[in-house]
Amino acid sequence: TGSPPPGGLTAGELCDRICADYGVVFDSQTVRLKLKEYESLGLLSAVKDKKQLRYRLAPLLPLETAAPSPVWDRLMMAVKFFQGVAPFGVVGSTILDREETDNEYFQFKHHFIVHTLEDGVLSDVLAAMKQGRAIAFTNRSGRTGNVFQSRGLPLKIFVSTRTGRRYVCLYQENTRRFTNMRLDSMSDVTPLEIHSDYSRKQDLLKRNLDRLWGVSFSGSGRLEEICIKFYVNESTETYVLDRLYREGRGGEIQRIRENEYLYSGAFFDTNEMLSWVKTFTGRILDIQGSNHFAVAKITYDWEKMYEMYCRNGEESGEEI
Repeated sequence: TGSPPPGGLTAGELCDRICADYGVVFDSQTVRLKLKEYESLGLLSAVKDKKQLRYRLAPLLPLETAAPSPVWDRLMMAVKFFQGVAPFGVVGSTILDREETDNEYFQFKHHFIVHTLEDGVLSDVLAAMKQGRAIAFTNRSGRTGNVFQSRGLPLKIFVSTRTGRRYVCLYQENTRRFTNMRLDSMSDVTPLEIHSDYSRKQDLLKRNLDRLWGVSFSGSGRLEEICIKFYVNESTETYVLDRLYREGRGGEIQRIRENEYLYSGAFFDTNEMLSWVKTFTGRILDIQGSNHFAVAKITYDWEKMYEMYCRNGEESGEEI
């Protein structure tokens, strides 16, 4: 161990150092290729010593050597603010470790780095979006495990506030429809041709976002209508109305009589609404919709709940 000599270390000497410090033996050619890569990235500098190259850490940046440097202090503050945010979080932690400093602004009790494996895919997709290019990629179905090749024009990245999953919204020329693909199911992203009407496709997507409840555009691309009649005690449950207005995503809310309200809207996939609709269980008087499968699914769940917790039309008083 100890600090390297002023002239740096050769690939062979670094192999010996790694073996002594970590108990792992690497082929010298492997270490030499990695050193060459780090040199190309500007992390290391190489000096010719007779027939060998000696490597050492590259000189510090001017901002790092200036003391004190208000710009560098502000950069470190930005690193601390974004330390736990993917995809910059790992990079931010590495920079703070290098500077031997701590984050005095934020601490995480539980920090799950769940998107690390898909950050490479995200980088490739964002690069294609910046250039207005279509992409080809491999997709693996999470349900069936089937693998297939697909392509499309990436327009926007969505992040689910409920599950944290990330999706790329694509326009597919063959079906002339929008679709969302999970980033953690994609691999082998390849950039294709540049689309001259990229901005027009983005404008078209923006006009459709209000009708997107989650991430599904449904298979048909047609809007599905839904109407829900609520009972809301206007004197004690105004917070329920506040939720409808705040979370209804543009749906129309009408007062039809005292304590009764009608929520109606049209969305691409009303099946995605079911988990939200269930949070109003006990206040829903009626539900109708053009997607009969979604309506039947939620009414069946309510019927089973009624059978479990009620008897002869009255609430069961049995203790559990």
